[in-house]
Amino acid sequence: MINLTNIKKIALIGASNNEEKYGYKIMKNLIKKGFEMYPVNPKDEEVVGVKAYKKISDLPKDVQLIVFVVPAKIGINSAKEAYESGFKKL
Repeated sequence: MINLTNIKKIALIGASNNEEKYGYKIMKNLIKKGFEMYPVNPKDEEVVGVKAYKKISDLPKDVQLIVFVVPAKIGINSAKEAYESGFKKL
């Protein structure tokens, strides 16, 4: 289990501007809780008013945690990409 006490910067794979999707709800909730968010969305330039990244390898290297809100098939490939990009807390 990951201790979130020292986590400030979180990337959200599957972040969305669609209010019906969990990627939107989780993004809004984490922003409300004070986390610095880095949405990953290949289609949108911004998610919930925050600059979005097209792919995981584009993320700043100081992101401390990556959260996935995508179908399992996409999540497996995304986790592999994250690990290969140097991120270890998934």
